[in-house]
Amino acid sequence: MKNKHGQLTLFVIVAIIIITALVIGLIYFKQSTQGSPEEDIQGYIQKCINDGVKSSEAKLLENNGYMNLSNNYLVYYGQKVPYLCKATEFYVPCVNQEPMYIGHLKNEIKSDIEKKSQVCFSDLKYLLQKKGYTVDDGIMTLNLDIGQQGILVNIDKKFNIKTETESRSYNNFNSLLLSPIYTLAVTAERIVNYESTFCEFNNVGWMLMNPNSKVYRFVTSDGSKVYTVTDRLTNSSIKFAV
Repeated sequence: MKNKHGQLTLFVIVAIIIITALVIGLIYFKQSTQGSPEEDIQGYIQKCINDGVKSSEAKLLENNGYMNLSNNYLVYYGQKVPYLCKATEFYVPCVNQEPMYIGHLKNEIKSDIEKKSQVCFSDLKYLLQKKGYTVDDGIMTLNLDIGQQGILVNIDKKFNIKTETESRSYNNFNSLLLSPIYTLAVTAERIVNYESTFCEFNNVGWMLMNPNSKVYRFVTSDGSKVYTVTDRLTNSSIKFAV
């Protein structure tokens, strides 16, 4: 019994030591990754832009691919759903309303994130100047791309900071946000291509071939088809009408 009690006591002591070491390690890691803006200029801008892209992505998905949808839509359960393919008469194939759909989504996000990125740099400049830094910055050029890897933002901008004892120069800032938008857009494009050619799309067959994608179709009383495309991995979705 004494031997078992001693083993239990030793086990508890070892467990406490391990837990304490983990807590100290986490605190140290948190402190090392949350430096002040002047210590990590790239990290500050990257996080700020990532937050902006995430907000733009959420707004785009919530509004079904448009930041501001004012026409060419139907209302489905209180949501504005854009027509991506439309015919002016019966028994003819619909005409694709957004033949460059991925490009459209890219432009919508880019237009929204450009303003937010300017604010990121303005806020950083203000914080640095408050701490005694002299900041010399130039014009911002932003490029955005949507791909399988996510939403990639590349910014070219001169951003120089200096004090009496040091000087640092930056010219390029990058940000990558993992996103299902590309997959959703490719699926939407494929559906519209089939509808504009054959007036039909086999959503069951598509889901069998693409198990990570869910396609639900609802037909309204006027013959419009409302498609809901969902990424099963993230549960993000986008709706459009034909």
